[in-house]
Amino acid sequence: MANRRTLFTFDLGAGVDYYWNRPGKKEDYTGTLSMVYLRKLTGRAQFTFSADASYQSQPDFSQLNQPTNANVGSYLSSNLKADLSYRLTPRFTSVTSVSYNTLWYQEQAQNADNYGTTTFGTELRYLFSPRLTLSGEMRYSSDSHTNDSALDTRSYYLLVGGDFSLSRRFIATLRFGEVVQDFTEGGGNSSSPYLELSLNYRVLPQTSLAWNARYGYEEAGVANSRNLVARTGLQVTQIFTPRLQAVLNVNYLHSDFQTVLNGATTTSTTAVSPETGVVPTSNSDFIQDTIDASLGFYYTLDRHWSLNLTYSYTMVVGDDAALNYTRQRIFLGAAYQF
Repeated sequence: MANRRTLFTFDLGAGVDYYWNRPGKKEDYTGTLSMVYLRKLTGRAQFTFSADASYQSQPDFSQLNQPTNANVGSYLSSNLKADLSYRLTPRFTSVTSVSYNTLWYQEQAQNADNYGTTTFGTELRYLFSPRLTLSGEMRYSSDSHTNDSALDTRSYYLLVGGDFSLSRRFIATLRFGEVVQDFTEGGGNSSSPYLELSLNYRVLPQTSLAWNARYGYEEAGVANSRNLVARTGLQVTQIFTPRLQAVLNVNYLHSDFQTVLNGATTTSTTAVSPETGVVPTSNSDFIQDTIDASLGFYYTLDRHWSLNLTYSYTMVVGDDAALNYTRQRIFLGAAYQF
């Protein structure tokens, strides 16, 4: 629904993945919800609220703070965010935001890893030119674990950056700065450079490219441990005909797990083996690299029905051989849109 002052979109989806060649349970149920509400309050003020939620059983390597192994069972992740922007002058705009992100596991054995993250942010934007907007931003983030308070952390961000629009075909955003993280129950604090980068480019009328990168702390899932992650993702969409298109997705993660003892940071193997569920206890450095790629073809039969064929490949390689694995999957699917 839309008019001159209000925009509202709502998408709800549900499905099931059936594996014809997998030991144990054959079905994975999935669900997604996406909503955006935008309201122009005055000529200078605008309010935006967005909500995204997904229920699934397999890792989604394109999302932050998601599980990286396939034996955690089903889980529900959600992201809620509200923004209030106000144009102070023709060139200066302030944006105040609050967001709440959660991850809840269905299996009781994983409940200790349930968490919620609340983030407050304030940003000042300056319209330097019609193509470039500069920004400075501060954020405060608090992680709360319902069943294990030793995992709770606080993070403080100081960022600068900008939004660049070369044309309607090329849009890029950049945020970089420093993040400081500490544990609410002690364990000292640690700082790290922080980076967010995204780029959208329509190479040809039928070809579009979306690239993103991030460097910073993510959920470690172990008490007094930090997980410093460098990640990047690439999506290429090719439209062959009005009915047929292909989508290539590639995600790469470099994770460095660190254990904090008495204010000092040391490295240790804290990840869970995706095959055995065993938590290694070695005190050596633990670094894990993950590559996840998929190629899908989507064909529209009519306004309701569409078919798809997808190939997916995942490889996890780390210092501990017990955690390494590769996986290949082929999906044949159909979707119905009301």
